[in-house]
Amino acid sequence: MNRKGEKMPTRSCVICRKKDEKAKLLRIVTNENNGAILDKNQKINKRAIYLCKNKECIKNAIKQIEKKKLKLKIGINVDTLKVLLNEVISELGE
Repeated sequence: MNRKGEKMPTRSCVICRKKDEKAKLLRIVTNENNGAILDKNQKINKRAIYLCKNKECIKNAIKQIEKKKLKLKIGINVDTLKVLLNEVISELGE
């Protein structure tokens, strides 16, 4: 719940399906070329996918992309998504 006592919106990670508050997940949207953008402020008005902010889910997403098993409904280019996810892992640190 937020400060006003309102219930926070929940979303599911596309990898592990764990539900969590929207603000606690990574939000990824597409740009005009179907490339992947990390929506850090969660304000871009587009359909999005959500991932847990942990290396395990991010690495599993990369593995699924490499095996061509990641199916997403938002028409995102998986090659740009893979690059973005590798950048996120670098930001999280090894």
